[in-house]
Amino acid sequence: MEILTDLLGKKKKLFTSDAQPNPAFRNTFQTNEFRCVLKRIKLYDTCEELCLEEGECIASFELSLMNMSNDDVEIYCEDFMLQSDKKAVVYPLLLQNDTLLDKVSIAPNAVFDGLISFIAPTNAKFLTLKYQEYIEDWEGKLYKLKYVIP
Repeated sequence: MEILTDLLGKKKKLFTSDAQPNPAFRNTFQTNEFRCVLKRIKLYDTCEELCLEEGECIASFELSLMNMSNDDVEIYCEDFMLQSDKKAVVYPLLLQNDTLLDKVSIAPNAVFDGLISFIAPTNAKFLTLKYQEYIEDWEGKLYKLKYVIP
């Protein structure tokens, strides 16, 4: 997994593996309706749209979402969360460059490539992207992609 950082004016390209014990599922989770593949993580500490506090950065995740069902699938951005070793769960920001806003509808067998962003601590040792599945009126499975930050 490639992690691009632009923190304190220093740009770096880091490589890490996710914490998934099964290599077949690296950077990927699959629900009953869609597959999510994480393509890249970008960490940066400057954002014109909001004022970040000291020790905070933006963590942007490039996702590829593929509808695996025979019906249109709606995916809501607030079903995604981010957790780190330094901070409790946070929900997505709605930044101008983000393409996974509010909800997206994906036709059968179609793919949506999107960007979703969160506030994260700059000194985090790991980041976990979570997706909470909701099926009608009950909570389904919680999917996680965990990454160690080198």
